[in-house]
Amino acid sequence: KDVSASASSSASTTVPKTNKPKVEAFIFSYCPYGLQFEKALVPVYNLFKDKADINVVAIGAMHGPFEKTESLRQLCIQENYGKDKLWAYLDKFIVNTAIGDCQGDDACLNPVLSPIMASLSIDKGKIDSCMTSNAESLYNADGARANSLGVSGSPTFVINGVESQVSRTPEAIKTAICNAFTDSSKPSECSQILSTTPATPGFG
Repeated sequence: KDVSASASSSASTTVPKTNKPKVEAFIFSYCPYGLQFEKALVPVYNLFKDKADINVVAIGAMHGPFEKTESLRQLCIQENYGKDKLWAYLDKFIVNTAIGDCQGDDACLNPVLSPIMASLSIDKGKIDSCMTSNAESLYNADGARANSLGVSGSPTFVINGVESQVSRTPEAIKTAICNAFTDSSKPSECSQILSTTPATPGFG
């Protein structure tokens, strides 16, 4: 299900502290609230990418088969080019209203996605090949991870295996992650103040 900010339940479980927090955002790739969360998470990833293990986890396709297709594409970008490249792609994907307008139609999407990939030096042919070969196993692994935690809503934010409720702003997400570091490993980046303004749901 799509989880609006007001509809999220409160989680009271304490997040354990670790030297390198494992951060997971469980998201449907076209979910308006998932996109809103990703917009807030991009600057946090860029701040902590070497200090925390920050991941987007695909949890299925609620809005149509095109949503799974996009999740396969994102998984393949990360598999072939690494996490930094995936987040650079997401940074362009989530703000592009034309992608949302295409409603998953390939003929409409290709002219929009191809320039994004080209600008990031991502070989579209390599990604397309991955999507028809080993992407399904990556997708199923993400689904298994969601099932193991009982996650079904998008977005669901998990730190060190514990679901965490945060407002969808970079500063709130940053603070939640900083609270999951052990005192001795908390990085200096935690003192940086990020935006406290929530992004808009959906593309754009």
